[in-house]
Amino acid sequence: MEAKEEKFRVRTFECQADGSINIFSLMQYLQEVAAGHAEELGFGYDRLSELGGYWVLSNMSGGALMH
Repeated sequence: MEAKEEKFRVRTFECQADGSINIFSLMQYLQEVAAGHAEELGFGYDRLSELGGYWVLSNMSGGALMH
């Protein structure tokens, strides 16, 4: 699978005092990317609803690259 990139504009109210994004907002962006990816693979909300199914985020890990 090839890597993809999606850009979002982080709003000021989603940031902490040090200027970094708060974890709640970051998770919302990651969920948005996951939903788009599921749609591209044919397992989006509408298709899964037709099948009587749903997808669930069950585990997440991550890291940070500082530059």
